[in-house]
Amino acid sequence: MKHDMHFKVGENSLIGIGEIALFSYLLLVVAIAVLRVVTGFPFVADLTSSPMLIMHGEWWRLFTSALVIQGPPVPQVIAIAVLGTFGIYFGGSGTFWMTALAGHILGTLIAYAGFIAVWLGDRAAYAHFLTDPDYGVSLVWCAALGAFGALAWLGHRRDMRRPAHPYIAMTAVAAMVLVTIYSDDMAAVQHVIAFLIGAIIIATADRSKTLYKDRRSLRTLRLARR
Repeated sequence: MKHDMHFKVGENSLIGIGEIALFSYLLLVVAIAVLRVVTGFPFVADLTSSPMLIMHGEWWRLFTSALVIQGPPVPQVIAIAVLGTFGIYFGGSGTFWMTALAGHILGTLIAYAGFIAVWLGDRAAYAHFLTDPDYGVSLVWCAALGAFGALAWLGHRRDMRRPAHPYIAMTAVAAMVLVTIYSDDMAAVQHVIAFLIGAIIIATADRSKTLYKDRRSLRTLRLARR
């Protein structure tokens, strides 16, 4: 994951494909937000998702919903920019984008499945969950927040690329709690799921790397004994 292709920008700096993808994504999100304010187009209904739309086969909305911001736009754009930059630097661009995609898409689908199950139990009370417009930008940075929290918890102080400090991880959890409290029911569930997915991906990747290193060390030791 760490051996990403890079392009030289200036004399001393390097920008990888992951950073370019992050910048392009943020630029597209901001452009759509500005267009909506200035021209009213594209309409929210053209981009957002919902359980009913997904059940009708409009799967592409799982991707377009990640381009629409609900709530204050500036803090969310900053959150993605900061967490994305840290995630790419500390975990690698491949891991970050896998986390972002999985957090957004799986977080959405798992939440939809849960709300559909609730709706089957009480259709009158929960019918609005099937058609309410669903925005996805927040799931991207919630997944990135979970990933960064896990990186902080699992990092090593001797490795400067890993911000090892339990207080950073606890701060990420506290931020997630605040976001959940001030989110509506659907968004709250999605945010928590995306956060957990981000943390699980990092924990799994970290464990895989540790096992790989342990196996290599054991193999080296065995070869040395021969």
